[in-house]
Amino acid sequence: MIGVVYLFAWHARAETGLPQAAMLSALERRIVQLVVNPAMVITWGIGLWLAWRGGWFSSPWLQAKLGLVVVLSGLHGWAVGAVRSFAEGGQGRGVRFYVGVNIAGVLLTVAVVVLAVVKPM
Repeated sequence: MIGVVYLFAWHARAETGLPQAAMLSALERRIVQLVVNPAMVITWGIGLWLAWRGGWFSSPWLQAKLGLVVVLSGLHGWAVGAVRSFAEGGQGRGVRFYVGVNIAGVLLTVAVVVLAVVKPM
């Protein structure tokens, strides 16, 4: 998902109707359909299975991690909507906005990984 959001910054620079905008829309759509959506479903499935097998649902670190993963899933939903908007010819927001969202996604992902590895609480 993070790579797709970074593509939005490039897409926001492209003028509507140019071949570059159409190419970026097609690329974003294919990445979401072939990589990002399946990865999210697989990650949720394996993550919940591992939490169940480990008996960690009452652990504070897992609850914090799940909260962050829910926020990341919401960011995923927003990104899918943005892909649709760009495909319909929308120009989106400014480049700085998409770079900021990309950085936020990276930081959230790092926090999730740290909670999963360190299990601090």
